[in-house]
Amino acid sequence: MSNHCYICNEPSISDEHIPPQCLFPESKDLPSGFNFRKNLITVPSCAEHNLRKSGDDEYLLFVLVSNFNVNSVGLHHWRTKIRRAMQKRPSKRGIFHNPQRVQYQGKETGAYSIDFERLKRQFDFICRGIYFFHFNEPWNHDIDLVIPFALSRASGENQKYNQAMTKLINLVSQSLEHESVLGENPEVFYYQYKLKAESPGFMMKMVFYNGIEVAAISESKDKGLQ
Repeated sequence: MSNHCYICNEPSISDEHIPPQCLFPESKDLPSGFNFRKNLITVPSCAEHNLRKSGDDEYLLFVLVSNFNVNSVGLHHWRTKIRRAMQKRPSKRGIFHNPQRVQYQGKETGAYSIDFERLKRQFDFICRGIYFFHFNEPWNHDIDLVIPFALSRASGENQKYNQAMTKLINLVSQSLEHESVLGENPEVFYYQYKLKAESPGFMMKMVFYNGIEVAAISESKDKGLQ
């Protein structure tokens, strides 16, 4: 495998987990015999794209495991690692900005404001890491992301956008339905992808905690591979 960073082609200093390792529960938080850190994907990374983004990795974890559609593994992660972190450092509760009580699918739950650009950047890195893992070269083109779980509660144009995002991820799912499901720990993370036949590019769907879907579509129309 290359000894250059999967994002920027700078010399690598360490390996980066794709997705971040913190998403996968540690054995100390699990019943005996459970292991959700089997054969985790790693790619070479420079300091800028590994050590210096640990706060963003934690933000991604908090957002994902607080999602309404998280499975029992994610919920257990919330009840152990996340609660422990917030008890140790109460300031971490500030991640959940502008919290509100809401009704969703007939149940009372909560909503809060998401730093969408920060979240999008993390999913972008995961896509690029997966591409590097399979093809041993960076993907240096723009990636369009579909993140339907980060929906706005506002009305009007935002609701139309929400509906469009949901429709788009359904189309991606249909396009990938015959592709292999990849990932050694599917209770936490799995993905499907395929290269686009008509031009250099790919389509990808990532699923976190069995209920949180994110899609990615990219083609090499803006700049060449380095």
